[in-house]
Amino acid sequence: MSMSDDFASTPVSGKANLDAGPGPVRLGLIVLATDQATERDFINMRPSDDIGIYTARIANTNPVIVENLRRMGPKLTEVASLLVPESRLDVIAYSCTSGAVAIGDEAVTANIHAAEIAERLEIELGKPVLTSIQAMFWAALRAVGETTAVPGWGKLLRT
Repeated sequence: MSMSDDFASTPVSGKANLDAGPGPVRLGLIVLATDQATERDFINMRPSDDIGIYTARIANTNPVIVENLRRMGPKLTEVASLLVPESRLDVIAYSCTSGAVAIGDEAVTANIHAAEIAERLEIELGKPVLTSIQAMFWAALRAVGETTAVPGWGKLLRT
């Protein structure tokens, strides 16, 4: 038996009606190559599947100092072009915070899921709780006119 016998195919023909792609609302997200939270939180915070999240990663250099952060600037256009080439995006969010320098790697690992517990903290503290990922997601939704409340992620996303 030849290898071509293992991969036999039958041509299929017919009309196909293609739509404009998944999700009427399409959010592009550029995250650092080392980011382990933003993409997951954006996906989990969506009020519905009508909001598509398209992610590309940008290489970053440690330590997080002004010079290293500036080196990412010239790469942003190229990375953004990888989100959904030759297709529509409604907004692009760039997730890059330098808080890790101030609070240290161990504290960042311990607090990486802050957006997930914002609602619980608000109940315990009796005050609104904001995280950078939550605020960036809220701003991205508002930029495309999306105002659907997202329960379970804190007061900001419920309003």
